[in-house]
Amino acid sequence: MRQIPWVKKAKTFSQLRSLNLLIVARQRVASGSGRPDVEIAALSERGKSEFERLIRREEGDDWTAYGRAPYVGRP
Repeated sequence: MRQIPWVKKAKTFSQLRSLNLLIVARQRVASGSGRPDVEIAALSERGKSEFERLIRREEGDDWTAYGRAPYVGRP
C-alpha cells in the first residue's frame, strides 16, 4: 500500500477522517536520522469495508452514473 504523509493531503485526509474512514498512524523513521516521526493516513476497519463495498459496486452496470455522483458514505 502506498504511504502518503498526512501534511501532503491534509484537507482530503481530514475529510475522510471525519467520516471515520481513516486513522492517523505514526511512522517511525530510521534511527539516527534526526528526523521526527511522520504522520501517515491509514484505513480504519470502516474505511476498508467501505472501499470493498465501492469495489463491488464498481462492477455493476450503473457505476458510470453512480461514480460521478457526490460521495455519500454509509451511516
